Amino acid sequence: MTDYKNPEYWNSKWERSHIIYRGRTMRYRSELLGIDVRNFITSNDIILSRIIKYFRLRRDSYNEPARKCHKFVANVLTFKEDDESVECPEFWQFPFETIQTGVGDCEDGAILLASLMINAGIPSWRVKVASGFALHLITKKLMGHTYVLYLADRPDSKRGLEWVILDWCYLKDTKTKIEDKPLAKDGGKVNAYKQIWLTFNDEYCWSADLLEINEARSRSGDSVLSKEEGEIKLEEAYDKLVNYPKKLKKEFFNVENLALILGDPMKLVKMVQKIIEKEGINPNDVDVE
Repeated sequence: MTDYKNPEYWNSKWERSHIIYRGRTMRYRSELLGIDVRNFITSNDIILSRIIKYFRLRRDSYNEPARKCHKFVANVLTFKEDDESVECPEFWQFPFETIQTGVGDCEDGAILLASLMINAGIPSWRVKVASGFALHLITKKLMGHTYVLYLADRPDSKRGLEWVILDWCYLKDTKTKIEDKPLAKDGGKVNAYKQIWLTFNDEYCWSADLLEINEARSRSGDSVLSKEEGEIKLEEAYDKLVNYPKKLKKEFFNVENLALILGDPMKLVKMVQKIIEKEGINPNDVDVE
């Protein structure tokens, strides 16, 4: 009898491979760096752990933190194409970069979501970042897209576990319970998710062959973002963080605590103080769960 609770069953179900991303450079240098894509998913990250703690994303079950992490990323991040945000055609960000700028495209949010889920206690074998085709609902053409696959507890399934799609930026579907989501094998929501090219988590990669993601890079100036652009993006991101969700612990509005959550204390303290003053937020008036 097949043991569907055995991680090795799922880790070995598809052919493992190696996927190398070549799309980042060192500052002032043009050579493309090779990065094992598994390194993009951080499984023991203090910044993400603090976010999980303060937003209470960890729960006793697995489905609930998956749902909460999905909703968090969909609410906090602003979608921007790489060409617009970092002046590169396909620039993958690490989770700490995405959360601290508050912007990213599909793979940036998917990598952040997978990392949050794993840091919230969901086993790696139940979480994958997936890249493949998705159907554009207006043009009816296939487009490249990246999202998260989650092996959910599904009492309605004979094996008790089924893959579902968690998409933070296209067909978000954050209001549907994990137990009620359309299955990935059926194409997900409105059968929009098609052929998968590759999947990976922090432990393994799966694809037909050794794959290298290698895109040309272009930059303007010496840095990806100017100081002014970076500050604007950070302020937008933290404005969203301050206002999500509506009910928060009072201590969240202690700017020193917020600085500890995301790092760079001095800049964060000043930015959050500015936002609080601008919005007229009084920490003593905040509802507490």
